[in-house]
Amino acid sequence: MQNLEVIAGGAKEKADCRPTRTHYEKAIEKALEEYVKQCGKMTFDEAANQFSESFRKLVYAGVKSVGKIESKDLDANENLVHATYEYIEYLFDTFGAMTPRQVTQLFPISKTYDGDRWGTKDYYYAMEEVRKIGLDNVIGRDKAPEFLMEYHNEDIKEFMIMFMMVISRMRVLQGGRDPLEEFLEENGVATYSYYENEGIMVNRQTGEVTKVEKPRTRVPKYMKVIEGGLN
Repeated sequence: MQNLEVIAGGAKEKADCRPTRTHYEKAIEKALEEYVKQCGKMTFDEAANQFSESFRKLVYAGVKSVGKIESKDLDANENLVHATYEYIEYLFDTFGAMTPRQVTQLFPISKTYDGDRWGTKDYYYAMEEVRKIGLDNVIGRDKAPEFLMEYHNEDIKEFMIMFMMVISRMRVLQGGRDPLEEFLEENGVATYSYYENEGIMVNRQTGEVTKVEKPRTRVPKYMKVIEGGLN
């Protein structure tokens, strides 16, 4: 029998190679330099009409970078909230100068077709929104947010979710209340605050405290757990 050699250690975790917000922000900087060289003397509408490679890169990387922002980052950084809002407004200006055809080239409509069955957006729904404007008609700044909200693409969806989160944070910073929380309360849905360290949830309306039990690992019946460890 051959001798077996046991090597201490374990399998290495696979590196996460997906682009981060930092990657997209660097891409924006590079695309902006190219844009200035290619379209620096053009008006914004002219640049959108030409739909140059640098223009496409700016829009694509911009949407992706906004979608990569996490809600906890907004909670911890008031400046990020305002900066993100201003940048989203800039991107709305950009989309407003584009046509639906250009949007579909950058962010293809997701190929799902069963929206009627589940009451959700799908390819047909998004195409109907495209037809309302006209495939080659300029969307217009005033219609851009609504068009993107009704569009069906994962990147655009994440972008618009972040837009709504930023609006919510800005309202709270200005002394107002979270719009979603107000909506839920008006419709009789309780809202809770979760305190992870204490392991409790507190009903914001009644003050009722609920203890959150951590899930226990289930063990098959044919196995027996023996307390202790290796000697």
